[in-house]
Amino acid sequence: MNTGTTGVFSETITLTGTGTNGSGYSGVLSNETITVTGTISPSGTIYTLTAAPTIIAGGAGNDIVIAGNAMLNSHDTIDLGGGTNTVQLTGAGSFDLGAPAQLANVQTATAAEGQAAGGGVANSVQTVYMRNGANLTLNVTSGTRNPLDSNPEAITIYGAAANDVLNLGGGTDTVVLGGSGETVSGGGGIANVKATTAIAGALINGGTGTTTLTITNGGAAALNANDSNLIVKLSAASNLTLSQLSFITASGSTGADTITALAQGQTLTGGGGADTLTGYSGFGDLFLDTSAHLNTTTIKLFGGSDLIDLTDLNSGLAKPLSYKGTPSSGTLTVSDGTHVANIKLTGSYTLANFHLDGSDGHSGTLINFVS
Repeated sequence: MNTGTTGVFSETITLTGTGTNGSGYSGVLSNETITVTGTISPSGTIYTLTAAPTIIAGGAGNDIVIAGNAMLNSHDTIDLGGGTNTVQLTGAGSFDLGAPAQLANVQTATAAEGQAAGGGVANSVQTVYMRNGANLTLNVTSGTRNPLDSNPEAITIYGAAANDVLNLGGGTDTVVLGGSGETVSGGGGIANVKATTAIAGALINGGTGTTTLTITNGGAAALNANDSNLIVKLSAASNLTLSQLSFITASGSTGADTITALAQGQTLTGGGGADTLTGYSGFGDLFLDTSAHLNTTTIKLFGGSDLIDLTDLNSGLAKPLSYKGTPSSGTLTVSDGTHVANIKLTGSYTLANFHLDGSDGHSGTLINFVS
């Protein structure tokens, strides 16, 4: 088959069996029919930016623009026309997708992790600035470690007010979100995502690595309902509502935080302030902190399969529990002779509702609910 026509094609080939061959075979062979289908896309053009002002008017093909360090600038006008088009960010340095006067009809950008200078190896790290309103997919290629350089493979990405999709690599990647419409997909490495409370609702899929969202200011914040595999850290007093999926861990600030779970399998931790931790109404969450921090914490909706983990209280030395309460609230006291936690609970409980469940597998003690 030989064609120069673009678009979808379908070709059917019939192989007719003759029943004999040169090796002396003789018999009956059925005909075989093969159908080949596919799409032929228009060929595109590859453009390489320089520091000089550049005007690019793409055609119907799949065009590629190659940009090195600081080669995207305010004098560039780039419209790649039809097709599925890409901006490739190459080499170390800074890449500002928001700099060109026009950047139109671009669907994808590619970048790569690099290593900071070390061991005689030159810097290869990229810093990428996304573009407001561009709605790009940025694909980050995982770096290849130079054994002479002890620095991790990394990239830093500054988001934009756009519906970008940021697909991270397997190294240590940093993302500063620029809008609540962005999506971050963690790779197999360490992803550090930063956001203000106003845009903490961006979608963050933690991937197979470790992804941490740090909320950098105080106030009310609600995570995206579909966030997954995520650790959330608060920098200032906040009112945080988690997502509706499991495997979310939230750590409070040193201020007075309110953290609310919306699913089973979530972990709530205060940060030393007068915190309020509210479990999921269907239970199945973990309230985890040191004894000292739990002295200033109020726990709501503790029950069912919930657990309290006092991370520094020796389970082998734990003394009998005590509880003092009213019909609407009370205080559970736990001690190992060195550490004492007076845990405030909202709800109607008796001492019989609490049970020392032994070690947490580390250096702490678990308490479970007894109905």
